[in-house]
Amino acid sequence: MRKGIIGLVAGLFIGLSFSLAGPAYSAVKQYILTEFTQPVVVNGVQYKDKENPILSYKGSTYIPLAKIGELTGVEYRYNKDKKQVEIGSKTTSNVKIYVPDNGRVRDSDAILAEEEAIRNFTENNKIEIEKPEVPEDSSFKAKGLLD
Repeated sequence: MRKGIIGLVAGLFIGLSFSLAGPAYSAVKQYILTEFTQPVVVNGVQYKDKENPILSYKGSTYIPLAKIGELTGVEYRYNKDKKQVEIGSKTTSNVKIYVPDNGRVRDSDAILAEEEAIRNFTENNKIEIEKPEVPEDSSFKAKGLLD
């Protein structure tokens, strides 16, 4: 009788452990990724990193965010409050992005402001040239080389 109770308790324990492990096990998904072998060039620089390779899955290419951020200069961050990654979004607007511009380093806000000012100037300032009036009376004679 005692062996039967021990067997029953052990069976319940094992059965319970499998029933609780089922939902946790079903949340695990496996993906088969392959290394992307074609060259990837970002701003004229070929991306190569053995520790953080570019991967491919079902025709889509996956590049490590940190490495692309370094190569492109695009800011990104993890927002703990919203539990999301933000890439160049308005929530990172307090971060200045500096861009090389004809041998100078300028922040992106200045470049965008300059581009907007040029666009506004060209759209709002039309140059109009009036055609000069030529007198129609016969007393007007144009003097030229043949006179």
